[in-house]
Amino acid sequence: MTRCHFLSQTRVLIDDLREVTQGGKSKFGSDSKTLLRVLCHRNDSEASHYVKKHFKIPSSAPPST
Repeated sequence: MTRCHFLSQTRVLIDDLREVTQGGKSKFGSDSKTLLRVLCHRNDSEASHYVKKHFKIPSSAPPST
């Protein structure tokens, strides 16, 4: 799978999550929790950036002691 194709899939997931959270229907028949879970587990900087920005998660957490 090419990087371009992978990124376009991420954009589709992000757009679908936005649609569902605004009361629309998912293209995949998924709820917002499932779409968010998929985005969180993708090895993709675009997905990571969206989740961190949208849910106000810090870029990195300090190491726990």
